[in-house]
Amino acid sequence: MKNIVVIIIIFLNIICFGCKEKDDKKDITQSVVKVQKLLLRDSPNQNAKVLAVLLIDDKIEIIEKTNHISIIDGMERNWYKIKTSQNIVGYVFSGYLKEPDDREYQMNDKPFDVTGCWAEYLDPPNQIYCFYKGGKFERKFQSEEKGEEIFTGKFLYNGNNAIRIKEDKKDEYIIRVFLHNGKTTLKYDDYFFDPELHSND
Repeated sequence: MKNIVVIIIIFLNIICFGCKEKDDKKDITQSVVKVQKLLLRDSPNQNAKVLAVLLIDDKIEIIEKTNHISIIDGMERNWYKIKTSQNIVGYVFSGYLKEPDDREYQMNDKPFDVTGCWAEYLDPPNQIYCFYKGGKFERKFQSEEKGEEIFTGKFLYNGNNAIRIKEDKKDEYIIRVFLHNGKTTLKYDDYFFDPELHSND
């Protein structure tokens, strides 16, 4: 009788352990790229072959958390084996990933007119991004030291959720178009913009 009880306890522990492992994996099945560009590599190290370039806010599926750890930009993190929305499988440094918050914001997937001036969600805003017809772009930056500075360049919009911007004397970067509570707004890195267009004074 005692042996039967022991066997049952061991069996239940095995089942519970399996459930916990499954739940742990479920917690990290999806993530989102939080940097402007993230290299997808064919093995978990910085010198491995590049398979693709992921962009900020790209959603990915996490297949496996590997035991390979690197220190990059002061962050000590594991490498993840992931799959992209284009079904490309490879490895990325997990320090550049974040959990998606689909409940509050969703990336825009419908045609939208981005022309106009957009202000960061600050009061008052210290940066204003202006998109003009024909692809002209201006970024107005206000600081106490220099006053207002204006940076110019070009932009290319895919019509849905990605605005590629190339400022003069600056690398290309991407601003995303998001939907929030029925309103369309912009997002750059971790900063959302006021959904109401700013007056271009």
